[in-house]
Amino acid sequence: MRNGGDYLEQDYSKALQWYLKASDAGNASAMFNIGFMYDDGRGVEQDAGKAMDWCLKASDSGDARAMFNIGFMYRIGRGVEQDDGKAMEWYTKARSAELAGVTA
Repeated sequence: MRNGGDYLEQDYSKALQWYLKASDAGNASAMFNIGFMYDDGRGVEQDAGKAMDWCLKASDSGDARAMFNIGFMYRIGRGVEQDDGKAMEWYTKARSAELAGVTA
């Protein structure tokens, strides 16, 4: 990211602080990004359960990417018991939300 011609150093802990503030204001995209950070272990200890929790919050706010990610987590059994049926339900929800233009 550029700031007045200078590149900013990547700072996941600062990003998390801003995402948390945005999520408190109801920003579904921020909730999804927090989930991604926990899923990938960026700036936080990797925790699939917390990743799922944040993706569920984002999906409740209509984020289709979060819905897809929940489906993927069910498909491979990350943070939840593996369940192809639930995975398909979440993939279908994500596609329906995407077609309706519901993205954060």
